[in-house]
Amino acid sequence: METVKKIFKFDFTPTIILYICFMVLTGLLVYVDVQPIGPGGSLVGLGTINEYVFSHIGKSVFWYNLTQLLGKIAILYMIGFAVYGLVQWVERQKIRRVDKDLIALAILYILIALHYVVFQLFIINFRPLLVINKMEASYPSSHTMLLICVMVSAILQFHYRIKKKALRIVAEIFSGAVMVVTVVGRLLSGVHWFTDILGAILLSAALSTFYYALAKRMRAYQASQPVKVKTKKKKAKRNK
Repeated sequence: METVKKIFKFDFTPTIILYICFMVLTGLLVYVDVQPIGPGGSLVGLGTINEYVFSHIGKSVFWYNLTQLLGKIAILYMIGFAVYGLVQWVERQKIRRVDKDLIALAILYILIALHYVVFQLFIINFRPLLVINKMEASYPSSHTMLLICVMVSAILQFHYRIKKKALRIVAEIFSGAVMVVTVVGRLLSGVHWFTDILGAILLSAALSTFYYALAKRMRAYQASQPVKVKTKKKKAKRNK
């Protein structure tokens, strides 16, 4: 029990503030300035600002295809870290011996998936465009949420794990660029309302700060644990 208290004793204030902001925006979309401006006359909250931004930006196949491609990079990142953690698990034989910040990363990925499922079940609004000839949930932009969470957590992992400075800087800059281009490109593509992108930014910021605080605390806890030294008896048996 004491171990659990130590692990979860971290500053989650930024996470709470950001998540409250996200929920407030969600509430506004449900109750404020709801207009039938979506496909088939579907209702969209904060309709005035959403319609204004969409009408001035329009749509772009180029940005849509580019952001779809960048999304695959995020999936590769996730697979890479998952494999890395699995290898540690196999080599160290017990999951509790896996690096604690990788455990925190797995928790982040689970939270991303849970939020995606929730907003697929409880739809706030639909996309402004029919991408696959049917109405799809649009809020928050799952693409934007995924890219921000994965890239921010990857940058933190790279900063901790990559020892060569030049390689670390390249990896961090690349990840940051992918994240920024995706956020901007997803809005310019026209497949999301402005508030879809804003909501995704707030939600992913909340999840990312949660991951950062949890990983930091778990890593500190792991470093504080005494290194186990094999007894002379075990050494003697091994020498025989």
